[in-house]
Amino acid sequence: EVIISNGVRFISFDVFQDCPKLGKVEIPKSVCYMSGDVFSGCTNLYDIIIDKENKDYSSKNGVLYDKGDGEILRLQPKNGSVVIPADVEVIDEAVFEDNIVFSKIIVEQGNKRYSVRNGMLYDDKTDTIVRSPNTVEQVTLPSTAKIIGNRAFARCRNISSIVIPQSIKRMGVHVFYECEALERVVFEDGADDMVFDDCIFSGCSRLRTLELGNRNLLGTDYDSSSTYKTSMEYLFKGW
Repeated sequence: EVIISNGVRFISFDVFQDCPKLGKVEIPKSVCYMSGDVFSGCTNLYDIIIDKENKDYSSKNGVLYDKGDGEILRLQPKNGSVVIPADVEVIDEAVFEDNIVFSKIIVEQGNKRYSVRNGMLYDDKTDTIVRSPNTVEQVTLPSTAKIIGNRAFARCRNISSIVIPQSIKRMGVHVFYECEALERVVFEDGADDMVFDDCIFSGCSRLRTLELGNRNLLGTDYDSSSTYKTSMEYLFKGW
């Protein structure tokens, strides 16, 4: 447990990194800046308490976020659920990377950007599937979705098969990272090109069946805007 004294204004990125025994942190009203990855690797951090008079940060239901731009800095499930506050506006996939396990996603009523569709966190602004609970066994993707975001199904270790609807036009980096039970992926036929980022199936050791339909496949390097016609070998890059 750590209690930070009032008067401290900045918390740099390496202060608490990789502190697995850290369970609770109290942050005073004086803190006006924290690095986005300040609690990276703090796998047992269950409670972050922010002084109610702090003008820059807030903590609610295990979620630490920046009041200014509404970006989540830290996310910790409560009773197996992830609860996204109504005033959160930015969610980066990195907040899900500390091997957290959760079976349900809840978005508070009044959030203007995010919702839950088919049990998954959904970005209504960009029609992107942001994240699936990682304990799911069966998945039906929303027919409205155009993008599957980076690591959207990372470490969903119970999914054995999935159908990608024709509405999907892009798949991000490491979408199915370490989906160890995934054996079959089916892409519905569609007229639009499908753009893939890097290493979609990295760590999918049981994947044996990939049905591509008639989609025209375009590959792209991470953070690159250029595309090129791809191949089956590209789809399994990093696998």
